[in-house]
Amino acid sequence: MQVPGGTHFYNRIGGKRVDLTISQFGQSIAFDDTLSSRAEALADTSLEQYFLLRPRLGADR
Repeated sequence: MQVPGGTHFYNRIGGKRVDLTISQFGQSIAFDDTLSSRAEALADTSLEQYFLLRPRLGADR
């Protein structure tokens, strides 16, 4: 979904929206529930950013 400053991704789990970063927006945003792929979500992420984020999400456990 496009938001001021770029693209924003969130999850839908069991039919419910899960957005752990919604608090970063000072205004309400319009969710469009567009499906995306992992590749699309990582398209503007550098390898350095990815490897910094990965252990913070517990992916290395």
